Amino acid sequence: MHCDAAAVKRRRMVAHRAALGDIPYGPADIQSAYGLTSVAASYGADQTVAIVDAYDLPTAESDLALYRSHYGLSPCTTANGCFKKVNQAGTTSSYPAADAGWGGEIALDLDAVSATCPQCHILLVEANSASGSNLAVAVNRAAAMGATQISNSYGGSEFSGEDLSQSAYNHPGVAVTVSSGDSGYGVEFPAASQYVTAVGGTSLYKDSSARGWSESAWDGAGSGCSAYIPKPAWQTDSPCAMRVVADVSAVADPYTGIATYDSYGTGSYPWQQVGGTSLASPVVAAAYAATVRAQVAILSVLNEQITALGDQIEANFSQHPDAKVYRSQPGLGAVLGARVLAEFGDADARYASAKARKNYAATSPITRASGKKKVVAARFVHNDRLVDALVLHGDTDTVAAGIRAHLEAGADHVCIQVLGDDLGPAHRALAEALRPNGRP
Repeated sequence: MHCDAAAVKRRRMVAHRAALGDIPYGPADIQSAYGLTSVAASYGADQTVAIVDAYDLPTAESDLALYRSHYGLSPCTTANGCFKKVNQAGTTSSYPAADAGWGGEIALDLDAVSATCPQCHILLVEANSASGSNLAVAVNRAAAMGATQISNSYGGSEFSGEDLSQSAYNHPGVAVTVSSGDSGYGVEFPAASQYVTAVGGTSLYKDSSARGWSESAWDGAGSGCSAYIPKPAWQTDSPCAMRVVADVSAVADPYTGIATYDSYGTGSYPWQQVGGTSLASPVVAAAYAATVRAQVAILSVLNEQITALGDQIEANFSQHPDAKVYRSQPGLGAVLGARVLAEFGDADARYASAKARKNYAATSPITRASGKKKVVAARFVHNDRLVDALVLHGDTDTVAAGIRAHLEAGADHVCIQVLGDDLGPAHRALAEALRPNGRP
């Protein structure tokens, strides 16, 4: 396996240019380009992005500290629990041999995660070598140690047995990203695995658009049709009958890369401008971390608000004089009951008969007969919101289990027998129980 990083020889002014918002880019640029500025400032602290690479970068933690300090990011260290570096066995007692080439890859990956998701924890797992088997062990180790995302910035030529080598990348619930390669058209493994997000590359430039950025495909990124991995069900493109690479893309063009800091093996110029799909993979992994947690936070707040609203509806609906009648229907709770009541309204006199109520709720079909021909059609003039509420009622767990049987209860309940196997008539029969004698 080889790493997929590419450096541009802009060394002396790299950090200064990045600090001014010029190419190479810094954290503020990456976050701005991908709409992460707000979420990156608040989310990610409960996420662990794992970086899997081969060999050792002895200066990984100190270089990361300098990079983060330079850009004003909070410290991410072993001492504060944000950073952890282990070998493929998961221990810190000994590391693989140091390697300047893979060291540059490690530095890029650590800095890319920091730039994209500053709050994220980082787990660096160093494989004993660049062999596919050792890297696979390291990926499994990252998952076993609780990584929520795993970035892999390496690849190699496809081979006939790769379909059987995918298990190391199959970790349900963990986002596994893999760089697609930097040699243009052509597919690499493990990017070809159906269990990973294969990350291609783009060229990224600032502009005057609403987004503030323009982005186009980078012709150096790997892409194409796998020779061995079957097309997964979630890919429906043609004419490729096998797994297509890539799935998503992010900044990778070395000429629009980010500034990285690597003091090991770089001589007098530790600041480098680096790109490649090795950059895109950790950017996407870290973006997953920040945005998924933000979505969870939004859903949590919405759930709290829904619960609070339900409590208010329960308290107010129970005071309505017709609430007992509505609630007598099994499965029709306070929220759906209030919704049905809101659509029927309080003025019983507006309905001349039970038939009028049925028409309003579309539970009574239209029958047209002429000579020997009879047509039964759906009633299109009705209250859509009321119909939706009644259908939801018919689908509730309480009702669904007995929707084709008798529904029996106390004095205020109505006994219904739903005949036939069609769900539509079943829903209508249930709905009609709300309108005995012309009122709910």
